[in-house]
Amino acid sequence: MLNHTTMNGSLGFACLLLLLAAVYCGSIDLNSAVPLPSDEKPQAGHSELPRVFVDTTMPVQSGKTRNVSACNLLQKTIDEAALGDTIVIDASLTCPGEFNLTEKTSGEGWIIIRTSALEKLAPEGTRVHPALHAQFMPKILGNFMNGRPFVARARSHHYRFIGIEMGMTEGMATQSGILSLAPLPAGATSLSDLPHHFIVDRCYIHGHPQGNMRRGIWIGADYVGIIDSYISDIHEVGNDSQAIGGWNFRGPLKIVNN
Repeated sequence: MLNHTTMNGSLGFACLLLLLAAVYCGSIDLNSAVPLPSDEKPQAGHSELPRVFVDTTMPVQSGKTRNVSACNLLQKTIDEAALGDTIVIDASLTCPGEFNLTEKTSGEGWIIIRTSALEKLAPEGTRVHPALHAQFMPKILGNFMNGRPFVARARSHHYRFIGIEMGMTEGMATQSGILSLAPLPAGATSLSDLPHHFIVDRCYIHGHPQGNMRRGIWIGADYVGIIDSYISDIHEVGNDSQAIGGWNFRGPLKIVNN
């Protein structure tokens, strides 16, 4: 669920268009404006189907399962994981800090970061609700100014979150983005630096009543899917706020059933 009632003022115009288009179409390809040859143009009365879309089908994992039983093991486990591995975080953990999603060059497929209580979540394809499912999610909480629970670093790719709660500690007054799918701090200086292939699946992402939380998910990556998740308490005094906002990426983007 995207809780718009907690946002201060109207959404930024660009982000509103992005969000509405993604919800309506299911995916956006920002490069699709290239003119078609005359013999490939859609016939009158028929819309062209999307050329690119985000496939959120659950992957079959072929790598290691890496269990995280303590917060001080989380970053080390992410750093050591290869594509195809599954990182299982104990659902009882509350981990403050900022954790980096790093570039991977070994293995194939996706890195899944998920709760240990996966069987107690809503089933795949069903939106989670914090009253029912937050108790089964590990809590990853940013705990310093602009410190985000997870940050996608330059060239990072193929991460899927399942059943993770992401927020900020109660003492944090201001945050520009809780989940940052944008390369920080230096940013991307070329298209090859952009992160790509991220899926947020059945997660709970939220601010808190006293904080200024500008964005729930900040997108600066290609090929992003946000599905069956719950985003709430995103608001800031004096600025626009967005449950999902982004720029500086090419798409496609899929936002469904949140």
